[in-house]
Amino acid sequence: MNSTLSLLQLWHMCIRSQADSQDADQGLTEQVLQWETLRKVMGGLSMVRCEALRSSSVDEILHRHFGPFEGDRPLFYVNFTLFWRGMEAILQTAGVFNSEGLDTSVQQTVTSLRRFRDLVLSELPGELGGGMGDGHSSECSVRQLRLLYDRLRRGAVAEGVSSATVAEYWAERLDTLP
Repeated sequence: MNSTLSLLQLWHMCIRSQADSQDADQGLTEQVLQWETLRKVMGGLSMVRCEALRSSSVDEILHRHFGPFEGDRPLFYVNFTLFWRGMEAILQTAGVFNSEGLDTSVQQTVTSLRRFRDLVLSELPGELGGGMGDGHSSECSVRQLRLLYDRLRRGAVAEGVSSATVAEYWAERLDTLP
């Protein structure tokens, strides 16, 4: 199965599992993954897997791919962009990432969504792109989203006819913004 699809399924399973938990914070369970939930998921790795990931423990893997951030602050939550990037990096390091199984236009859109994810993680202010240290969510302005969407749309247009579907995707996202 395609790794991106598998990661989406894993995200939803994790979110559902913490929504069922009595300890889940109201309102955040649909937006972020609690650090302890991620730790439990990763805790099932054998030492052989940890060694394949060039790490001696699950905690080392988590800190390498998900945080801590700013001044070694611990993370309490991981948003989807950070989860997606971290889990893909783990799969790639382990040599098991699979990008097969999607038709060309869907694969191009997923590639563009990865660019969006990476832009969010690297360019947006505050903790929006990374894990939320204390559980308070950061917000992104419509203007910031518009600029990112438009940059991705223009990039797809510049790439040519094969990226027409991607350009249309970002144009549609732009049209949905107020």
